[in-house]
Amino acid sequence: MEQQEWKTLIEQIETDERQAAEESQRAAEQARKDRQPSMAERAAAEEQRLQKVIADLEEKPLEYFGSYKNKRVRLGYYRYRLEALMQNPEEYFNNPQSFEGNVKETDQ
Repeated sequence: MEQQEWKTLIEQIETDERQAAEESQRAAEQARKDRQPSMAERAAAEEQRLQKVIADLEEKPLEYFGSYKNKRVRLGYYRYRLEALMQNPEEYFNNPQSFEGNVKETDQ
């Protein structure tokens, strides 16, 4: 009978330890999800976004922009923003800008 009690006690301790480890792991994972991204992570994500926008604009036909000058202006703006991001990410995020060009909107 005493041996059975020890076995039950050991199994209970192992179960409790396993549950505590799982709860700790869940809490750590939630903390990782809840934390704010670092400036380097934000800058890397924004760099990828800007490079994708530039690549997409370069592939668009001239008719999308209305003229070659409009295309150059639009691409120049995003290249300028990419350069500003690379030079000073904190300044880039603290002073957001939007493009106010004259690209015609299409109904899609």
